[in-house]
Amino acid sequence: MKKKVLILSVITLVIVCLVSFAGCSFLGTFYTDRTPYYIDSAQIEDAKAGNIVANNNLFSAVRVITSYRNGKASAGTGFIVTEDGYVVTNRHCVVMFSSTGSDKPYNPLEEPLDATYQLVFVDDTVVDAYLVAYSKDADLAVLKIRKYLEITGETKFDPVTLAKSDELYYGDKLFTIGNPEDMGLVLTEVMVSSPGIKLSSEDSFKSIILDGTINHGNSGGALFDCYGNVVGVVYARVEGSNEDAYGIGCGIPLSELKSFLDEVKVSYTVASE
Repeated sequence: MKKKVLILSVITLVIVCLVSFAGCSFLGTFYTDRTPYYIDSAQIEDAKAGNIVANNNLFSAVRVITSYRNGKASAGTGFIVTEDGYVVTNRHCVVMFSSTGSDKPYNPLEEPLDATYQLVFVDDTVVDAYLVAYSKDADLAVLKIRKYLEITGETKFDPVTLAKSDELYYGDKLFTIGNPEDMGLVLTEVMVSSPGIKLSSEDSFKSIILDGTINHGNSGGALFDCYGNVVGVVYARVEGSNEDAYGIGCGIPLSELKSFLDEVKVSYTVASE
């Protein structure tokens, strides 16, 4: 009897060992066939990233108020890219209407644009500006501030810093400083839903798709990474024909911004490594 129990115990032990080893082998194969995704703790954004973005860039952002001879007006956002007062905004914020009252984009070869531009800083300082250039391919334009020294006594502006690379990934946290509904400069946190989708066959670039609150007036605002560097420009929100599209914003990628500034010969500062 004892001998039979001993034999059964040995057999049971062997079976358990075999199952265990088989399980180890199976799990080992299961995991080694997949590349694990590790997140370095140093790469996790600081909880105060929003404070960093605001502190470094609030005085580089402006509200862009455009008034046209036909009585129409528009409000958007811009950001300073040079110490001598060049400001980036969206083309549609500054050339939405022609001087004749048409809703067609302004064509400087056909008629002069009779519009005035005012920029409002976060401390409510108001300055005048004039249109320098705009892009035919991307929704971008450049304004130049007038007589800033006479108004403030300052000789230099505090420009933004452009990121070294425009590489974005799904889920990246970004921030924008904008002028939603012309209520003033507001910091908004958004997430990258997609780093690049071509919204139309006519588009020359892929838009950054944003999951966040983008409203009318946010147009022209810079998109900042968690270090406060510009990685794109807000230019639109997706609105369905039956108004069933919600919370989808669109940004112009950094590469398009740099190409445009290079084309119009406006300098900019790029972040170091």
